Amino acid sequence: MRKRRLIPLIIVVLIISILLSSCRKEEIPEDDDFESRKDVGEYSWHRDRRAAFTKKIDDESCVLVLYDAKTEEEIEIEEVQGELQGIKWSNDGVYVFVHEGTEDPKKTYIIDGRDKLFRDEITTVGEVFWSPDSTKLLIGVEGKEKGNIDLGIYFLYGSKVKVIEEGRGNISYLPKSWESDNMMNYIEKKDGKEELKSVKFDPDTHG
Repeated sequence: MRKRRLIPLIIVVLIISILLSSCRKEEIPEDDDFESRKDVGEYSWHRDRRAAFTKKIDDESCVLVLYDAKTEEEIEIEEVQGELQGIKWSNDGVYVFVHEGTEDPKKTYIIDGRDKLFRDEITTVGEVFWSPDSTKLLIGVEGKEKGNIDLGIYFLYGSKVKVIEEGRGNISYLPKSWESDNMMNYIEKKDGKEELKSVKFDPDTHG
């Protein structure tokens, strides 16, 4: 009887230990929240205890820094400097982007967060959203006609932008979100009015 009771108890203890262990792996150390550092501006943590933050160079400029809490290593990405804001990690934690400037159109820098290398620079309008698989970005693009905004997809592998909705006349498009079910939400702006629209990503159509 004791053996029969002991086995379920051991299983429960093992499950609890595994859960606690996984929680510890994703915990952000209190000492690494950057709040006490005067040289740190904006920062963003990924759940595996890596962070990206802006480090002040002077009153108007900063550089992007990648930080690993496990090793306490800080790597400056020298190619990514300026009035940086809007840091956002990809869902898988491999890539991170940051914008330069607050006005559209603006530069959006893409960095490989694992290899700690600058990857690409694109021009975007409005907000930018990662695809669920972290290989694409939903972006606003300057249209062919002055003042118009196209809706586009930037592909990391190939470094190309494909326009999926072209702004024309008094119509422009702005990204709103890219959901986990691959539904891309965007805003159609027409005659001063805004309408929320959606389309599901299709590799055959949008690839």
